[in-house]
Amino acid sequence: MPMAMPGQEVDNRGTDHCNGVDHSNGHHDPMLVDSSAFCISAPLPALSADPLNWKRTAKAMEGSHLDEVKSFIRTFSESTFVSLEGVSLTIAHVAAVARRPELQVRLDAATAKKLVDQSSDWALVQHALQTNKSDKQAASSTFNLIAAFEEELKVRLQTEVPQIREAYDNKGYSPVPNRIENCRTYPLYKFVRNGLKTQLLSGLRTISPGQEIEKVYDAICEGKHVAPLLECIGGWNGAPGPFSC
Repeated sequence: MPMAMPGQEVDNRGTDHCNGVDHSNGHHDPMLVDSSAFCISAPLPALSADPLNWKRTAKAMEGSHLDEVKSFIRTFSESTFVSLEGVSLTIAHVAAVARRPELQVRLDAATAKKLVDQSSDWALVQHALQTNKSDKQAASSTFNLIAAFEEELKVRLQTEVPQIREAYDNKGYSPVPNRIENCRTYPLYKFVRNGLKTQLLSGLRTISPGQEIEKVYDAICEGKHVAPLLECIGGWNGAPGPFSC
């Protein structure tokens, strides 16, 4: 606010420097800069935890055993030690080193507009793996530790996932309960799977899907689906939800 000296009057008429308007005469001053051009009016897009939609794709595929794999990876990452040149580090230690400030990715405005931030972590690791190949001190290289963890995890997954699928296919056992049992449409699922003994979307099978669909079609023509369908809507008040799966 303008300050007045003794005997002087304060001129409250000023210039709106944000809009380039001189309120003293009401005219637009072309020499003034419109500062609104430097403001970001639209919110920046939120970072996606799953930029490639792997989780959504896996959940859409029945029999993917996503929860079992996630549980195994969680257990594996908490209990595994990476040992290189006599130095033992847990995966938590590796993650802590990877979060060091000097490993941060800084993007300029032009790059950020292209949404490269969604894959910046992946690009950082890939770039560092290529540039750190000449690092002879493997124990001090964060990215060599990450690569060692990925390789060991890949080997373990190749043995763990087939065992989980075999236990489910042959014995019906799964370390994580099937969440479809809590769905309102579970009676139809149970009818198709158990009642008709079909194997739709249940893994690697030699039987043709068309043969299984014929079983379902014949059952519908005979009206066998009515009972499980009524069971699905039994006690339903017509309101949507609750959605539990």
